[in-house]
Amino acid sequence: MEPRQASNLVESAKWEHLRREIEALVSKGMESPRFEFTRKCSLSANDRKSQADFAKTIQGMSNAYPAEERIYIVGADQRERKFYPLDNAREFDSANVRQILESLLEPTPLFETSVLDTELGDKYAAILLSAEQPRPILVKGDVGASDGKGRLLNRGEIWIKKNTGLDRATRDDVERMYEMRIEAEAERRAQQRFGHMREGVEASIRLQLSPERKIPSEDLVFGPDAEYQAYVLQLVANSDGLRLNMLLTTLSDLLIEKWYSLGAYDAEGALVQGDFNAKVREHLRNTYYPASRRLLFAGLLLMKYGAGSETLRRIGNLLAEAFEAPRKLTALPGPHDAAGLVSTGTVALEPLLAARILATYAMRMEKYSHLPVLLQKNVHPVGSRDNRKRVPFLFWPLRMNVPGNDRIAYAFQNMVKPHWMGFFGSEQSFLDAACRLEFILHLNSFLACKNTDAQAWLAKFRPDLDFGYWYASDLWRYPLQSVVGLAEKLYENLAMGPDAPLLLDFSIEHGVFKKAFQPSELSLTGNEQNIFVAYLQKLVEWQASAAMSVPGGFHLPEETDWGPILGPLVG
Repeated sequence: MEPRQASNLVESAKWEHLRREIEALVSKGMESPRFEFTRKCSLSANDRKSQADFAKTIQGMSNAYPAEERIYIVGADQRERKFYPLDNAREFDSANVRQILESLLEPTPLFETSVLDTELGDKYAAILLSAEQPRPILVKGDVGASDGKGRLLNRGEIWIKKNTGLDRATRDDVERMYEMRIEAEAERRAQQRFGHMREGVEASIRLQLSPERKIPSEDLVFGPDAEYQAYVLQLVANSDGLRLNMLLTTLSDLLIEKWYSLGAYDAEGALVQGDFNAKVREHLRNTYYPASRRLLFAGLLLMKYGAGSETLRRIGNLLAEAFEAPRKLTALPGPHDAAGLVSTGTVALEPLLAARILATYAMRMEKYSHLPVLLQKNVHPVGSRDNRKRVPFLFWPLRMNVPGNDRIAYAFQNMVKPHWMGFFGSEQSFLDAACRLEFILHLNSFLACKNTDAQAWLAKFRPDLDFGYWYASDLWRYPLQSVVGLAEKLYENLAMGPDAPLLLDFSIEHGVFKKAFQPSELSLTGNEQNIFVAYLQKLVEWQASAAMSVPGGFHLPEETDWGPILGPLVG
């Protein structure tokens, strides 16, 4: 039997059991605290009073305690031991009931509806209210009578069913509702924690009892998250560099070598495959994206649990290799020639975003000593035919932008939110760390492009490097408040000169920082902090200019409080 069929049978059995219970209560004239009966109820938009009474009854039953399923029956009276004709059955459609409750109550009660038939063919409506409700449920807004005289509902009112009547909730009632909600949430979280813990323990035990798992293979990469995490943590705990290399080799095969099996490195071979693009999409979905996520997962775990920079350098090297590999996929169109096909830009985007997310995590955790393994990595741009120039990996060495053009927001929505929230905690935490990373990238690019001494040094010693990034940074889209603390640290470090430890961690090419802050060995003037302040002033001007140049008149950025140290200097 298909799962959906089984689910439908269970649902039908539930309502059939409920139907028999309702009809037994009516036929015997019995009362039950879980059931509320009414002969008729109109949910027509023209009958505001009946809608308000209906919402108040549902609210009262949902707020009632003890927490148990409750059922509101329309079309019956158990005291009269009879059912009454339900002429407006369509009004009790689930979508219509939800629309009414959402407009009158907040939060919306959890419910199900069904129109049932008695054995004699009489119809009646049943609204089944879940035992778990987001109590307290309040009246959403004032509702006036149709004739304009008086109010039917008052905003903020809390009604609760007690015994057979509806009463306004007392303070004790509300406190009890919150206690019930807190207890339910605590139980849910405890079960969730236990579930995660059990998965982790089971995965760890499987690894210990499974000799073949000592060797990483593709089934580990495509297997459960808990088992993969347990494996990587074992590598960290045992400082097992050999098996880490084996794991990275497995990931490299999936990210780079597997393209050979598709013929993606051979433009002529791909032409004879009529379904080539479909195969590429299947490869991306089933192999490439999962392997890329596993590589990033390993990097995040290694960074979180204190692996050394040399270990993380291997992760960074493989991310860079995976990014550059699409330049050789001659069977795929370039980023600007795709026309609905999978392009080299599509393939390169995944490891590029992964590298940026890993660097953002280093900023969030303030593990700045790990940043150079990505920050100082240079690659050939994807989408460019010029093989002479390289670009710092964390800039944007991809001749293609993301939908919406906001690369920070895109990374959050498409990668962090669905996969890595456990590492970042919240959207704001990710955005703040991402902005601090952008600040470091902008600083490196701006000094390299705008400082004449730094430009001269690059032209002589690094002529193949392109630092032109600062003007394309997404930092202008976000408040600069998140970078103030980091700017203060840099300002204080510059008092020690351009060789201060923090500057060594934050420099893509340290020669740029040395020339920008200390043009010559003889210029020991202590002017480094003033040069940095001048940069911050230019940053503020650039942000305002970039925001105002957006088509449609983008709003001015939020004003930044630079604090007691930098505030008087930046102005």
